[in-house]
Amino acid sequence: MERIANPGTRGYQTAAQPLMTDAPVPAILVAEHILHLRQRAGVETNFADLLGLTYLAHALTLTCHGEPLFLDNVEAWAPGPSIPAVYGSFQHHRMNPIRRPGTPGDMLLGPKARAVISAVEDTYREDDWRTLTGRITAPGTPWYNTFFGLGEGSVIPNEAIRIYYDALIASAGAEEQSAVTH
Repeated sequence: MERIANPGTRGYQTAAQPLMTDAPVPAILVAEHILHLRQRAGVETNFADLLGLTYLAHALTLTCHGEPLFLDNVEAWAPGPSIPAVYGSFQHHRMNPIRRPGTPGDMLLGPKARAVISAVEDTYREDDWRTLTGRITAPGTPWYNTFFGLGEGSVIPNEAIRIYYDALIASAGAEEQSAVTH
């Protein structure tokens, strides 16, 4: 049986056993899982959609669970929040739909992570990339404040993301908050 390294432990785990961790994972695993969910739902996805949804899953994990979904930095690029590893893996698709199959994260993402990712994908499934980008780059968002305050390419602090989305969820009401956190 194949053995794989299990980050965060001193040993190994067999590949047949899921890691199922809610510890931060590489952002590319989150993006791959989002792509998988959207393809399974029959939704075309370009790399701008994928960046925005990956960012929102991270933001909601920060606010709902108080910890990052992934350890990769989110940077303030001119088009919006960017995660360099995700951008680099999918940029060659440009604005065309990504046709290669996404990789499900069921074996690598913990239950809380999968729940938040599913909630984000469900909530924003109907948004096109322009609408999604507008939501995450509006005045007052962490991207906006970082991009115009610190400059292009600056890291958007997780604490700024958490504070902004805490306030956004609080203003949305308890019903929506319950749907996202469970």
